[in-house]
Amino acid sequence: MRNIFLTLSCLFGILLLSGCSDDPATQLEQDSGKIVEQAIIKELNKQIEVSYGNLAFLLAPQEIMLVSSGVNQAMNDSGTDSFKPLEIITVSRKYTASKISYKVLRVNSSQVRKRKDPNYPYQAKLTISVDIIYEEYHAFSGFPLHAVIPVDWEKWNPRKQASFVQKLYSKLPPAEFDYRVIAAAPVSNTMRDNLNVEAVWNKACEQWEISGTTEAETAVNAPPPSWQGTEKDENAIKQYLASQGFVAYRNRNFQPADLEIVQKLERGLIYSNGKWQDPRVLEATKAFHTALERWNKSRAFPDLALMLKELNRLSDTESFSDYAQLATAGLLGAIKTMEQRKDEKFLEQLSFTLKNNSSFAAILPEKVQEAIDEAQKHINQQKLAQLKGKIKGILTEQIKLQNILKTFAPTEITFSSFAGLNELQSYANTNESVKNYLVLLGLVYNRPDLIGNRKVLSRQLFLDLLQDCRKCAGKGKVVCSSCKGSGVCQICGGIGRKTITTFDPHNRHRLVERSVSCPRKCILCPANSTCSSCSGTGTITLKNRAKRRMIDYYDKIMMDLNEDIEKQRKVLEK
Repeated sequence: MRNIFLTLSCLFGILLLSGCSDDPATQLEQDSGKIVEQAIIKELNKQIEVSYGNLAFLLAPQEIMLVSSGVNQAMNDSGTDSFKPLEIITVSRKYTASKISYKVLRVNSSQVRKRKDPNYPYQAKLTISVDIIYEEYHAFSGFPLHAVIPVDWEKWNPRKQASFVQKLYSKLPPAEFDYRVIAAAPVSNTMRDNLNVEAVWNKACEQWEISGTTEAETAVNAPPPSWQGTEKDENAIKQYLASQGFVAYRNRNFQPADLEIVQKLERGLIYSNGKWQDPRVLEATKAFHTALERWNKSRAFPDLALMLKELNRLSDTESFSDYAQLATAGLLGAIKTMEQRKDEKFLEQLSFTLKNNSSFAAILPEKVQEAIDEAQKHINQQKLAQLKGKIKGILTEQIKLQNILKTFAPTEITFSSFAGLNELQSYANTNESVKNYLVLLGLVYNRPDLIGNRKVLSRQLFLDLLQDCRKCAGKGKVVCSSCKGSGVCQICGGIGRKTITTFDPHNRHRLVERSVSCPRKCILCPANSTCSSCSGTGTITLKNRAKRRMIDYYDKIMMDLNEDIEKQRKVLEK
């Protein structure tokens, strides 16, 4: 146990009498002040011993202050240890302290008794009534420093974050600077107690002392350091901070880099995308990106107008060219999308807006118009390629149909021709003339299957075949309108030629008779004087009429096919 306070003055004002007395009892009264002093020293010493890790400071002869060595702490402005980027934190040491003092109330002593020990022949017991006063000071902080959390804090791992805070702790002032202030409102606790002290008469020194006092305890030792003055500490801290490069700002101490960030934050600047930005610019940037995103999704012209409006708000910023590039990229992307969709209407409207809206001046309108022209060119090329591909397909089918129909020409049909009937039938659903031709084939060649598969004939074919039914009155036959029932052509008389009166080609004032070919299409006229319509029967049956219509349909189909094939070949040649 450390001996301290041996140089303290008498606690009770008891005047120590000079010289020694032969009466130990009388001497006890004279030495009682020193014994009480030694007893309180022992008690204070006990408090110091049990307060391991605390530092002791002398306040007064009967008072000590025990201060903890301090616990490092870092907190944000809300008082928690959870940090965010660009947040200002306070780094300090947190302490607890206890002030202990004794106040003597009275001292009672027992009768002096003899002992067998020749060196300490007398003993006595002193009862000291004291008030022990404890004053607790909780959670007062030492000198604080301030720092700014790095912008990429959230990307750091826990070990790196802890290292950052630990480095801040190392910049705190030395411990002795931190003990300069104690809280002004301690929590006091007073206890009354009796100290029972055994005193013995030391024959060699002829004085009373506490029993068990060793020679080392009687030595005069230096007292604990006195409490440091506030003014001295503040000067020392100022010197320390200056040596460490700290700058005082608004009652806080920052390093220059941190102070620069703090001043930017005070000006309202916001750190975003790797640089400090004015919040108004940041808000405009956010609005622009939102409008750009909407435009990229909707491709609606009201959203395009909004995007251009937000872009113009950023015209005075240093990043304007970057935003203009984003807007241009958005437009070019839309043009590419509409090119893939072959949306010519969109491209035309965009081109019109480009020429009539001054807001487009910020986004290289020449480049955008060039992209529109290129897209329209590609669309036209694709449309032409598709058209040619379609024409080629149609042309191939028409030539194929033409070749099939040649085997079913009215003058070429044989029994073997019907082997390719399935190929011809495959065109019936898409070609009305082919469908009617198949029906006529069925009527002429007695193939009910070709008629029955088509219960609904075209209206025109129905009228052509049945227009004379009203005249037959149920007989199944009608008089041939060409030969009037005679079986002979009424125009040429069956000879294939007729005589007409006309002007002489050598003299326009004279009429002459001459023979010309019969104008009716009579296949049998030149060789046989038989009517081609009724085959000389004088009446027309459904089969006869169908045969004549079959020839007409065949000629019409082949003529239409020839015209279409020629027209499509000319388109392909362009």
